[in-house]
Amino acid sequence: MFISIPICSRNRADSLHQILDSLFSLANLQSGEWGVLVVDNDSLDHTTEVCRDFRQRFPEQFRFWVEKKHGKSNALNSRLCP
Repeated sequence: MFISIPICSRNRADSLHQILDSLFSLANLQSGEWGVLVVDNDSLDHTTEVCRDFRQRFPEQFRFWVEKKHGKSNALNSRLCP
């Protein structure tokens, strides 16, 4: 069974980085049955750079995209492709 972990974030790049570091721990990486989907809700900080770094390091388990319409419900209901 594959587990997807959705994360919606806006202007919380440092918190996002901490969460992603925790998720992509060595113990978790031993199982390939999961992935992370980050929706950047049009952040003005360095969220995009954090996401690009994790996408480069974990291309099989990490996806992200930007939802320009502000609001958590818009982020959760946005399209599921980069």
